[in-house]
Amino acid sequence: LGTPVSSDTIFRPDRWVALAGSRPSERVSAEAVARVVTHPGGLARGAPARSRRVLYLNQADTPERMAEANLMLNALSSSGEQIPERVVVGRLQPQPQVCALRVFAACKQNVGERR
Repeated sequence: LGTPVSSDTIFRPDRWVALAGSRPSERVSAEAVARVVTHPGGLARGAPARSRRVLYLNQADTPERMAEANLMLNALSSSGEQIPERVVVGRLQPQPQVCALRVFAACKQNVGERR
């Protein structure tokens, strides 16, 4: 968040711009991330329709980054129908830790069902 869209910061920036509805070199916003996450051609494209989608936001290792994660959670909550079932906010270093969990949709899989 906050960095300009470029090949140094985002994989396939041309695709990002198209999915996020942003401009080249525009700074990445929480709303832009939410649009890419929820766009039918975005992060979950090609996933089976009945699959469970969980988004992991990494590097929540400072109060500022936790605040940014909260901005993203709020942007996701108002972004439409393709919201992941759950969003986990955490960090992997120095020790793996889950800092927050937001559940957006009830589990669609029956308790006894196996995959």
